[in-house]
Amino acid sequence: MPAGVRCRRNLRRRRQGLVQELVPKHARRLDGFNEAILSLYAKGLTTGEIPAHLADVYDADVSRELISRVTDSVLDDMEAWRQRPLDRVYHMHFIDALVMKIRQGQVANRPVYVVAGVSLDGERDVLGMWAGTGGEGSKQWAGYLTELRNRGVEDLFMVCSDGLKGMTDAIEQVWPQAVHQQCVVHLPPLPVPAYRRPRAASMPPHRTPAAAPGRGARPGASGLNAGQPRGR
Repeated sequence: MPAGVRCRRNLRRRRQGLVQELVPKHARRLDGFNEAILSLYAKGLTTGEIPAHLADVYDADVSRELISRVTDSVLDDMEAWRQRPLDRVYHMHFIDALVMKIRQGQVANRPVYVVAGVSLDGERDVLGMWAGTGGEGSKQWAGYLTELRNRGVEDLFMVCSDGLKGMTDAIEQVWPQAVHQQCVVHLPPLPVPAYRRPRAASMPPHRTPAAAPGRGARPGASGLNAGQPRGR
């Protein structure tokens, strides 16, 4: 066999092995491709902006239908996470609503209700997240806390939240024995009394201005000798 033919065959085998190593047989996409699309979608890119980004960076032609199929593939995992069972008792729940921009046809500011719990072992976990409409309200919180109770949370020691009106009633409706602790940041500041200079008549003799040192009289000076040099 001529040397040139042998070299071309070896090169072809190496190339085939390299292609099989990067792209397995019968595989339509590379490993990590779906994760890259989900990462871009989580950062706020739309299904129309992701194909343009992939075309600019990787020179790859990806349709919007493929992007939609990849993003919809995690809906089942999200629903399983939302419905997972929880512990029976928790030390504390931190509840608050975050205002975020959510795209649903149009971009709008919507409250996202978040509950983070501390288990009896000291582990912290996000127990639930819900996207609401309008402003934050105690009625919405009562419904979300009831959902946590239906998922297995029978009781907890303390709930920490802001000073939303009606929050204490919403918590007691779900867990009557829980203590509602208002966040330190949202506590009303204590009134500071105005400082008043005390009157001389109400002060002890040794604290009166006339007896204070450095005000025209030396310590120990009294009567007519006040302010005069002391003789030796």
